[in-house]
Amino acid sequence: MNRRAFVQHLKKELPALVADGVIDDASAERLRERYGTEASRVGLMSAALSSLGALLVGGGVILVIAHNWSEFPRAARAALSFLPLASAIALTAFAVWTGRRSAAWREGLGIFYTLSSAASIALVSQTYNIQGSGESFLFAWALFALPVVYLLDSAGASVVWLGTLSAWFAVRFSMAAPWAWFAFAAAFVPWLGWRLLRFLELPSTALAAWAGFLSLLIAAAALFQGLGGVWSLTGLAALLAGMHLTGEVLSGHLASSWKNPALVLGRFGSLALLLTITYPDVWRWTLRHGGHRLEWAAIGWVFFALFSAGWMAALWVGWTRRARQGFVLGAMPLAILAIGQASSTLGTKGAALAFDLYGLTVGAYYLCRSTATRSLADLNLGMGLIAVLAILRFFDSNMGILARGLTFIAIGTAFLVVNRFLARRWEREAGT
Repeated sequence: MNRRAFVQHLKKELPALVADGVIDDASAERLRERYGTEASRVGLMSAALSSLGALLVGGGVILVIAHNWSEFPRAARAALSFLPLASAIALTAFAVWTGRRSAAWREGLGIFYTLSSAASIALVSQTYNIQGSGESFLFAWALFALPVVYLLDSAGASVVWLGTLSAWFAVRFSMAAPWAWFAFAAAFVPWLGWRLLRFLELPSTALAAWAGFLSLLIAAAALFQGLGGVWSLTGLAALLAGMHLTGEVLSGHLASSWKNPALVLGRFGSLALLLTITYPDVWRWTLRHGGHRLEWAAIGWVFFALFSAGWMAALWVGWTRRARQGFVLGAMPLAILAIGQASSTLGTKGAALAFDLYGLTVGAYYLCRSTATRSLADLNLGMGLIAVLAILRFFDSNMGILARGLTFIAIGTAFLVVNRFLARRWEREAGT
């Protein structure tokens, strides 16, 4: 039996295997994902088209109503204000009652529900001249949108909800309440944790995880400003390093990097932070910044302790499972803390130079690792980091335009030649 015939046979047998109790629904989903069956591809495309259709239908209904809004009496406007949300609730109840749990239904209805709730809130407020603000609107929208994430198990709804939550936090940021995002996001964690445990490799889970981690990084970066000094950098580095180390442990269980947002965001976020603190001006500002507002500092220290504990737990798990490839970059919180404490002796230029050397060490590590793993990704990462550090320092120097141009040509040529040479060499070795 060839692969295509086997995949087709598996597609037909999966429902019977689930019905007979041989495997559960989660195992069936993983098998569909693993073998790339037509059902999985069609399901993903159907979910995407359903989401797009929900966006177009919802937007069209709102535009039609808005065009004739002034012609309706207040009673009609009140009824029409609730129509989008009532329609979404009715369709959601129908889907749950009839057991329609396909990705197309879940994602399409999830997005339609979240947009309908926003439209109804806005229309009711306009009809009855209810005074409010952008903050109160976003808060009410987030309250209405969260239940449908659980009810329909919709990744699309979770992305919209996280975007709403982040926008609300951005508005609320200037009004204090530093704990706001984290208190609200605590209600989202059980759903995302359940998805990661049962459907780790599904594209919808990866989409929700990307949105969750991005929103977490934005909120944490804002929160840690209240700590001041080197502690703000250390807290953010601990979060990024913990994500990176966790992603390294999970990388053996995931088919591609885009399904591992913890690894991608943790690694490249750490590298971006590393490059940022190679500038003396950044250290000068950091060391002079003493934090602000007591309530921000208090809650910031709580989450500093939590993220630091998570980072140390990720180190321990990586050590026990022999997934230690991320330890060099994962040690950056310690490096920031140590160099920050020694900055009174080193000075801002000395601290920046120390992280230039640390960046070169990380780049050299990935180059050495690439020779052992035969990985072009590690090779490009190591060479790219070293090249970026060199370019940044050249921009800081007093070299002329001609000298800089020739240097960039030399770095780029070396990058291409080494990459091509090693790629061919590893292909020959793999073929023998």
